[in-house]
Amino acid sequence: MELIRQMFQLFKHLGKSVVLVEKGRLGGVCLNRGCIPSEALIHAANQYYNVADINRMGVRLPKGEAAFDLPVWQEWKQSIVPLTQRPWNRS
Repeated sequence: MELIRQMFQLFKHLGKSVVLVEKGRLGGVCLNRGCIPSEALIHAANQYYNVADINRMGVRLPKGEAAFDLPVWQEWKQSIVPLTQRPWNRS
């Protein structure tokens, strides 16, 4: 994606128009179903791991133990994916 971004900037600098065409959602599998969603899950899991063991350090969670809410995570992940597409969308 970075190479595409660099090419886009080069053509823009040269005063050329650029059109990107993709069968599905712009960004392909990596941005929409692969890399970005996977990294979001790994990030959430790391945060959960850090919080889950926090009691031994004297930090208390309001309701006791840490919990992972998958539907809430999925909503959060869905809010991240469009952010990666912003440079390509004109809307």
